[in-house]
Amino acid sequence: MQRSPIVVARSLHDALSVAGGDGERVVVLPSSLERDDALAREVVAHLRATTGRDATVAVPEGWGERLRGLRRDAPARWETVDVRAIEPSTELDRVVLPASVAGAPAVIVACDLDLSRVAASGPYVLDVSASYVAPRTRLRLHASRGRLGIVAEIDLALRLRGAVVALTVGGERRYIGTTDAIAGELVALALSERERAGERSVVGPWEDPIVQRATELRLGVLLPEAIDLLVAAGGDTAGEAIASHLALRLGVRRG
Repeated sequence: MQRSPIVVARSLHDALSVAGGDGERVVVLPSSLERDDALAREVVAHLRATTGRDATVAVPEGWGERLRGLRRDAPARWETVDVRAIEPSTELDRVVLPASVAGAPAVIVACDLDLSRVAASGPYVLDVSASYVAPRTRLRLHASRGRLGIVAEIDLALRLRGAVVALTVGGERRYIGTTDAIAGELVALALSERERAGERSVVGPWEDPIVQRATELRLGVLLPEAIDLLVAAGGDTAGEAIASHLALRLGVRRG
C-alpha cells in the first residue's frame, strides 16, 4: 500500500519537504484565488530561493478576459484535456484550462485557513482548479449549488503534486504539507471545521462528495490507514493540537 504523508511543521521549509512536487516548473494555485495571497507568495519565494526552480503564482482570469482569450488565441493560452480518455466514467468529457496550469510539470495548492473566507467555504485543495476552467465548463459547474463531486474530475487535467495548508493556533502559525491531493483536501476540510467555532459537520471529511469522487478517480489516498501523520518538531503545542484534531476527524493514527 502506497503511503501518503501529512507533516505538521513550524516552518514552511519542513512542510514543503513533502509537498514540493517535481519538475523544473511549479505553479502555485492559491485557495484565495488572489495574486497577492501571502501563503502562495511565500511558497513561491521559498522554492525559488532553496531549489532554484521556476515557481509562479497563477490566478483565474476575469470572465471578460477568458472570453476574449478563447476567441483570440485559444491554442496558445488554453489547453483542452480529454479527461474521459483518462477515465471513462467521468461526467465531463473535456476540460479547458489555461495552458500555464494544464501544462505545468507540478501544481501545488496553497490553502491559507487564516483567511476567514477560505476557512468558511473554500475552495480548499481539490476544488481550486474549478475556478480556472474556461467559461462553458464553469457555467455547467455553477448550474448546481453545494460541493459537487464532478469538480474532482477537473483535477484529472493537471499534475496536482501536493498542498500546503496554513493555520494559526494559539498565536502560532503552522504549516501542514502533503504530497497527496486527497490528503490535502481532508486536512483543509477538518481544520476549516475546527476554525468555525466548533461547527462540526455530521458528515466527516471522508464522506465529502468531492473527496468521494476523488477516491473513485484514484487521485490520491483511498483509506485512512494509508496516511502517515507526523509532527515535524517534538514539544510543539500548536502542532500537537492540529495533529490531534486531524487524527480524530480523519481516523488516522499518529506516526
